[in-house]
Amino acid sequence: VFILADQLMTISSTNHAAATLDLNGPSVYRAAERTFLAWFAFELCLRLFVHRLYFFIMGHWLMNWLDLFLVAYSAFEQIGISLSFMRALRIFKLAKVVRLLKALKEVRDLRVMMDCLLNSWFALFWAAVLIGFITYMFALIFVQSITHYRFDNQDTLDQDVDQLVMARFGSVHQAVISLCKTFFGGFDWGEMYDLLAQIGPLSASLAVFFALFFSISVWNIVGSIFVEKVMDTAKPHPHEVLADARLQSNFDYAAMSHFFDCLDADGDAAITPEDWQLIVDQGGLQEFLALRDVDLRDGADISAFFSLAQHEQRITDPDKARDGSVPKEALMRVFLKVKGQASKLQVEVMLHELRARQGQIMQILGLLRQRQLLTNEFGFTC
Repeated sequence: VFILADQLMTISSTNHAAATLDLNGPSVYRAAERTFLAWFAFELCLRLFVHRLYFFIMGHWLMNWLDLFLVAYSAFEQIGISLSFMRALRIFKLAKVVRLLKALKEVRDLRVMMDCLLNSWFALFWAAVLIGFITYMFALIFVQSITHYRFDNQDTLDQDVDQLVMARFGSVHQAVISLCKTFFGGFDWGEMYDLLAQIGPLSASLAVFFALFFSISVWNIVGSIFVEKVMDTAKPHPHEVLADARLQSNFDYAAMSHFFDCLDADGDAAITPEDWQLIVDQGGLQEFLALRDVDLRDGADISAFFSLAQHEQRITDPDKARDGSVPKEALMRVFLKVKGQASKLQVEVMLHELRARQGQIMQILGLLRQRQLLTNEFGFTC
């Protein structure tokens, strides 16, 4: 609320200053500025008290430094300290607009777009370098070819055409500006072609090649670099992936609970082997589980799923593991365990259990060998 109110006050004071050329403004604007300054300073002090020195290096540290600078700059102005030596930095007051983004940080799409813009600065710099180099190369070729043509035909060249050519291609920097206008919308490239066609076929052919080269090659290459940057930046944060996975698991758990409630004929919240076979015969179980990353490809997989639920019930509550029936909760636990792909932790746990079982088997085999040796040597069993 304070951020939005500060932006409204900034708009109003800016409009008033533009209309009256009064940079100080009425007293109500100054009072509002002091109020907002007090609030933002109080917020900044609280954040500094909580985070201490970590405030300057934590996530979004650039925004923290910007907040500190804006509060300090506004405080100096309100106190009355002369900042004439910092007059060139008054533009930084416009950076208060950035505070508005903090109020919209919960909007993921806007946050992703802003992150993409910020992370594309280096790509923008190198794209400008590439475009500048290519434009300079073509400008040099155009100016040299036009200069040679004007020198060879200086007696027959139309004066109006010569003046227009000199205005747009009279020097290398003028040619660079003219070429930039052709692909940035300053004027249509057809105008450049019509002009150069009067100079000669070579210049006209170069103009067509320049337009094709930029439209097909340069823009596609530059665009692909930006698309790659955007795709990398737009990837969801691991915390968001984890939150979405947990939310999806809750939805799947609720959907499967409702599924078994509908198929539980006697309503005792327990699935017997007969009930399970009836569920399989009615169909829909494989498709239902496949939509939730549990792929039961054949009857063996379906039987294994129910056997896992029985084993889960014997481990968690052996007293209720009667007649091979399985409570709905045991089926839900097995569903959550086998859902999706196995993680590295689950694979390591399984390997650890296999090694433990292997050790137990080796101990049993050792005891059996000792018993066999004693039987063979003394003729009796232990």
